[in-house]
Amino acid sequence: VTGPAVARSALVVVAARGVMALDPATGEPLWEMDRTEGPAGPPAIAGDLVMHASGSGSSTAVVARGLEDGNEAWRAFVDADVPGGLVVADGLVYAATTAGEVMALEADTGEERWRSEVEGRLEATPAVVEDLVLVAGEVRQTGVVTVFALDAATGGRPQWRFSTPGPALPASAPASDGERAFVATSEGVLRALDLDGGGQVWTAEIRAAVSSRQVPAASSPLVVADRLHLYGLGPGDGEERWTFLLADFRALPGGRQNTLSPSSPAVLGGAAVIGDTSGVLSAIDLDTGRLVWRSDLSPGPLGAVAVGDDLVFATTLGQGGSVIGLEHDPDGVLLDEPSPTTVFPVRAILNFVVAATVV
Repeated sequence: VTGPAVARSALVVVAARGVMALDPATGEPLWEMDRTEGPAGPPAIAGDLVMHASGSGSSTAVVARGLEDGNEAWRAFVDADVPGGLVVADGLVYAATTAGEVMALEADTGEERWRSEVEGRLEATPAVVEDLVLVAGEVRQTGVVTVFALDAATGGRPQWRFSTPGPALPASAPASDGERAFVATSEGVLRALDLDGGGQVWTAEIRAAVSSRQVPAASSPLVVADRLHLYGLGPGDGEERWTFLLADFRALPGGRQNTLSPSSPAVLGGAAVIGDTSGVLSAIDLDTGRLVWRSDLSPGPLGAVAVGDDLVFATTLGQGGSVIGLEHDPDGVLLDEPSPTTVFPVRAILNFVVAATVV
């Protein structure tokens, strides 16, 4: 099950062989349609239509369905896998393929506006900011990751590109705050690039590999996940404000260990919310970097999180995947737990003294 797309009237998720719309308030099914099995990311909603990828290889298509009834409105073949999500902006639907092509389709009709080729496989969801489409290409032979910026209205040759100096794949999806583009790569670097020319503004260290399914949250602070940690960074300078270790090796129920699934954080009010492979949904305070609540939702991994008007939606992965809606509990008591990696000097010294005494 992919991360959901949320509208006031429907919550839409894509599964291996189907597409389903649920009532966002109750979770009751509104409609369900078959989908040709193949890679897919989160769907995109534009007006009264929802768009999703269907099929694989040369038979891959972007399909638009009515949000109310699920009936097919149009189908546009794109000729290669679309593993990332679709993005809608200014009446166009943007898709990126593993053949290295970026395309823009008319949201109302599916007519192809433009198609441009860049170097490398495009595994991640594109980002649309101002008049640019940002994509991260991965060249498997060299391991180099290149961020390309294309004109959102016309495509054509990239307006700028930035390549890593060495092997760095996989890379996260790009994100932007309107001034900079952010992308994390698996050689342990998060980069901020200038939107005007693609120059590197700053870099920050991350401690584990990332996934093309992960999308930084361009909030303040900038929230970025790798496979083990969640980071809060200054968007202007990359300064690390806090880090929270989500790989908590203290025992969870059933002896499970908590490690991050390849999904993305969602910013909800003053917290960043993210799921992990142990089925735990965690909320980290944006200001302090401390855990403020957690919910044990599943014995298996959680996928992407989405936020609606009044609810938080999480998906569980694997056979029997499901969608879960959570609401605010006015009687709930918030936690205030530091990251397991936080060092308390007095406690550390006392522990050392006791250990030395025993020895």
